Amino acid sequence: MSTSSESAPCLIYNPNCSKSRAAMELLEQSGQDFVARDYLQKPLSAEELQRLREQLDLPVRDWVRGADLSLDEAGLIAALVRDPSLLQRPIVVHGQRAIVARPPSLLLEFLGVPENG
Repeated sequence: MSTSSESAPCLIYNPNCSKSRAAMELLEQSGQDFVARDYLQKPLSAEELQRLREQLDLPVRDWVRGADLSLDEAGLIAALVRDPSLLQRPIVVHGQRAIVARPPSLLLEFLGVPENG
């Protein structure tokens, strides 16, 4: 599964993370079709992470957690490939754009979904 879909957003999440579970619940309640990707079970490749960097339009250091922030972008992506748990979550990808959905309610505005579903 790719991190990009023109038709349905992709929720990149960790089922053990409360913010990820909240994001999934918001998506389910909104009725929005989406694809969910547990990035610990199916880690993102270096190529997918580079594309995600472009979609987020943020430096990697802004969406990585617990990594050595003195590393350059390539080093941080390599660290994420080695240890996917360093990825900030949840992330929602839709089309050519992505957002770190912290707080999870940010995903509703990002997707153009009314807060009441």
